[in-house]
Amino acid sequence: MRLPERFRSWRINRDIRDLPFLSLFWCWPALILLVTSISYLAFLHPPVLRQEWVDFWRPWFDPWHHQNLTYFGVVLLMAYGLLCLHLYRLNVLNEAHKLGRLRFVVPLVLGSVALIWIVDTAAESLWLHITGQEIEHWYHEGWYIPVTEFSLAGDLFSGVIGAPLFEELAFRGLFLGCLLARGWKPLPAILLTSLVFALTHTQYILFGQVLIFVAGCVFGLLRVMSGGILIPILAHSLTNLVIILVEFATIEPDSVVY
Repeated sequence: MRLPERFRSWRINRDIRDLPFLSLFWCWPALILLVTSISYLAFLHPPVLRQEWVDFWRPWFDPWHHQNLTYFGVVLLMAYGLLCLHLYRLNVLNEAHKLGRLRFVVPLVLGSVALIWIVDTAAESLWLHITGQEIEHWYHEGWYIPVTEFSLAGDLFSGVIGAPLFEELAFRGLFLGCLLARGWKPLPAILLTSLVFALTHTQYILFGQVLIFVAGCVFGLLRVMSGGILIPILAHSLTNLVIILVEFATIEPDSVVY
């Protein structure tokens, strides 16, 4: 089916090689701007409308509300949709959003998740041995909220669906795809995108960001091996699923917010 002329003429031809700064923008600042815009809307909306709107926006500002992460999952899906729309307009969506080869998809996904888990566990054990400390969380003060029966659905929605879709398209599809198209070797391209990926997770302490960097390297390797972002999305989703379920099974519901 052909799109109406007004939509086809809306597109402009760009080369993904020419979009390094746009790639960096979509990796984090774009999401911050979207979150800020929604926060302003939530702040301005209730005073001019009925009390129902105050209740509607409450989960957005209350991190302990059981729908808080569901709201953030919706924001991540909005960011994913806006990025797809922007890339479509630039005529590079097919290149950034390539699904890639699905050969060995099951062993690649399961193997990558197992690798991330083993490396993270070994790194945490080494850190505890060196510092003599007990790490109970990876978060900065005020950021940690335990996974409870009330927040589980939102955690799963944002962590298993929203985050993998947006982050893999932004980091491994657009940013890594741009670097590879510009002639970068796979290793330095993966390392740079993984570094940016880790640094954008500002809710974590340095140790947590190191573990995020390791996961980013694995997802980047999957992107290069498969030639697309579907396998990295699946691996990212399964990794987050395992982490969320383990936290849900092991963390006390009345844990303190750090």
